[in-house]
Amino acid sequence: MSPISNKEDEKHTDESTLTPWQKENLKYQKERGEQATWEPKVLSNEEAPAEPELETEETPLEETQPLPRKQSFADRLPNLKKERHRRLLKRMALIISPFLIAIIGLTYYVSPYSKLGVVKVSGNEHIKAADIEKASKLTLGSGLWGQFSNRGQAEAAVKKSNPRIQSAQIQWQFPNELAIKVTEYPEVAWSLRKKEYYPILANGVILEESQKKISKDLPVLEGFEEQKTIESFLKAFKKLPSELQNAVSEIHYAPSKANPDLVRLYMNDKNQVLVPIETLAEKMAYYPQVAKQMKESGVIDMEAGIFSYPYETESSENDVENQAE
Repeated sequence: MSPISNKEDEKHTDESTLTPWQKENLKYQKERGEQATWEPKVLSNEEAPAEPELETEETPLEETQPLPRKQSFADRLPNLKKERHRRLLKRMALIISPFLIAIIGLTYYVSPYSKLGVVKVSGNEHIKAADIEKASKLTLGSGLWGQFSNRGQAEAAVKKSNPRIQSAQIQWQFPNELAIKVTEYPEVAWSLRKKEYYPILANGVILEESQKKISKDLPVLEGFEEQKTIESFLKAFKKLPSELQNAVSEIHYAPSKANPDLVRLYMNDKNQVLVPIETLAEKMAYYPQVAKQMKESGVIDMEAGIFSYPYETESSENDVENQAE
């Protein structure tokens, strides 16, 4: 093969590998009779020009928290030992506690502190402490807690032993004492019978404890027999102001055919008042005003309405009634 043909083949081969832009440029130079001043060069895929790198703004990475480091077995070992030690102590406590409690209980049971050592009485004014202690039936030297658990029976026995006792309460005091606290009914009046005075309690009970003279400045009741009537009167009398209560010296039960609930009050200013027990507190409120209008001592009748009259008028009326009978 001739060198010319080789060159043409090579040229043909080179032109086939030229890019369109190179082909147009070569054609243009041939038409002008010029020779290409550049040497065709085939760019392979490997020698392709690299695309220009775009300038990018470096953005700082977000700050992140460091991940917690996992504890190794060696790090956890002291905690495991402490946990095992704690569980061991807990199990030992559960095993030893019942035995320890039993030993303490047995020691206390055989000691003197489990027996009743002292009985104290308080709140008594008219009753001897020895009588209250005897009524309670509490026994020194016997089991403390057995007697304390049955204190309800002892309290009832104390209350029943004397009408003066309103209530009784038993309390435990350290180390082995029982205290009986009593509350007595107050004395609110005297009952006059056969020239002797008997104390009347707030619950209307008349005590069989006679006295020749009055030891307390209390109103004197005469003619009252039934406890219910006494209770009703004391309840109404308690509603009076203290000034009016102190102004009364004696109260006589004076029922009439028209009113079985009538009483006669003897006042310190020498007046007498007839008033029903039912309306005692209401009508006695007018006493100071009525007494102030009276010219002389006499009777203020509050049985039906309120009016007053001197003693002479009452004596004349009583004489007329006696003659009529």
